[in-house]
Amino acid sequence: VAGDYRTFQSGNWTATGSWERFDGSIWVNPAPTAPASADGVITILGGDTITVDASIAADQVVVDGGGILIVGAGKTLTVADGPDSIDLAVYGTLNMFGVVTAAGRVSIETTGFYVFSVPAGGSTMPVCTWRTGSTCRIDSTTGSTPTNVGLQSLHHLIWNGTSSGANGGPGFPNGAVIGGDITVLSSKNFQWRMVSLGGGEAKNISIRGNLNISGSTALVTATGSTADTLAKVTITIDGNVNLTAGTWNLCNSSNAYAEWRVKGHVNVTGGTLLASGSNGWAGRRTLDFNGGTTQSFTVSSPCAIGTATAMFKVSNASTVQVNFPWTVMNNGMLNLAGGKFVSSSANLITVPASGPSTYADAV
Repeated sequence: VAGDYRTFQSGNWTATGSWERFDGSIWVNPAPTAPASADGVITILGGDTITVDASIAADQVVVDGGGILIVGAGKTLTVADGPDSIDLAVYGTLNMFGVVTAAGRVSIETTGFYVFSVPAGGSTMPVCTWRTGSTCRIDSTTGSTPTNVGLQSLHHLIWNGTSSGANGGPGFPNGAVIGGDITVLSSKNFQWRMVSLGGGEAKNISIRGNLNISGSTALVTATGSTADTLAKVTITIDGNVNLTAGTWNLCNSSNAYAEWRVKGHVNVTGGTLLASGSNGWAGRRTLDFNGGTTQSFTVSSPCAIGTATAMFKVSNASTVQVNFPWTVMNNGMLNLAGGKFVSSSANLITVPASGPSTYADAV
């Protein structure tokens, strides 16, 4: 259509040589002007990278698969809300070092990849439509920023908080559903908390895919809020938990409760499951195998299980195959709530005689 733009080559948004414009007959490069919100469809073709080098407004922007749109630091891309159905559709990558203001709809499509790269973790994310298969990656954070990440209806989430300066995380609200996987690469050894809890508050979080903890400086926990003993978070994971590096500490709160209900397998091949120390009653941190089918619990070198007390529960008629010699920590708990742990002569389960609250609870 006459007035449409597409990329001619990689470059800055304001450089007319980056674009060609359709005049109704042929595509013309360089374009007469850089595209703006009053123009037609603006397409960033696969293989091209366009950098927003000045604050601009645009509408009908399509980032093709393999295309990259970078919003430069200190610059603002305002996505206008025109009469058309397309405002900003990302099939490739949107990398945000500056600000994206969404007056119109920003849609991260099935193959789309959004990266939050704002220096020092400042600013907020635009509220986006996240299609099945889309990915949100946080590459810059102070710990708890961007502040509205937990309000997004995300599919895949990757957290790489190498710039974290404090405990934080997404702070998901009650009822949040993550449609795909959560992968934590780094929290800079600060606590990456699923939720924050107030006194007496209960939250339920669902992860439809896997939880992957795969960075040596990742420390994933349900919550670290002081709260009180009436506060609880329940996290349901439909897929597997894969710990290859870092720490999965079920709960870092001194008062609140956390229960992880895993429907798939738990694979611990590196890093640390639970930290060291007693940290109160074991039931405050529960790992519940809840899939209703045969699941596996695998711990292999160089992984370690810490001494922090925990409850290991099997429920919903699940059968859990234990694939390692397992000595339950002192004061830890096994809870057989309508399910069973299955061991072998090579992979025995040992329950220490010491510790008054170490027991098997058959229901």
